[in-house]
Amino acid sequence: MDPPLTKLPTQTAQRPVWKSWNEVPRDVDEVARHGPWFLEIFSGTARLTAAVRALGVPCLPPIDITVCQEVPSPFDVMDCDNWSFIMKLIACGAIKFIHFGTPCNSFSAARKEDGGPPPLRSEKFPEGFPDLEGLNLAIATLGNFFAERTVEAAEAIVRAGGDFSIENPRWSLLWCTIWIRRPMREARTFQVDFDQCAFSAASMKPTRILLSHQRLQ
Repeated sequence: MDPPLTKLPTQTAQRPVWKSWNEVPRDVDEVARHGPWFLEIFSGTARLTAAVRALGVPCLPPIDITVCQEVPSPFDVMDCDNWSFIMKLIACGAIKFIHFGTPCNSFSAARKEDGGPPPLRSEKFPEGFPDLEGLNLAIATLGNFFAERTVEAAEAIVRAGGDFSIENPRWSLLWCTIWIRRPMREARTFQVDFDQCAFSAASMKPTRILLSHQRLQ
């Protein structure tokens, strides 16, 4: 039997509402004292964070490099100091659930030899074709880096007693990589496949979410 899914508390008047990482104290103990928190990494427009916050769950500011209404300041996961701070928050139990919208552009099955962006990977070479060079190599390498960051944090939050979810297109080659296969094996993950049109998306958009807890199915 799976252990109970981590229950995040509801927001209280005493808990701060930090909308930007510029507002979050760089003191792990101080942040943890007000937790536990929900966090969205590679959030895009951060609609999930907005929805979770609307339920009264305390949320840390969503993490993305692109500024938008819900992401008032950029947060670069490639910055070692930024990432070290997040990993410390995870290790001390300050964060109890992370959702990753890991960038899928280099893993996309939509990349074909049709005059558009060329394929960079295949099921045989999900980490990238061995003959990539120039810009294509740079794009694949960046995608691999984001995948590694995703797995590093996902494995850490499971060790700390929390849970995670990872979202990508259903046919993304991310699911075939050595990095994603590791938590799939070690954390006993579960997969949920669905079409986003069933939830008011404008297109079918087949999607897969990898989950660390069966209840989330």
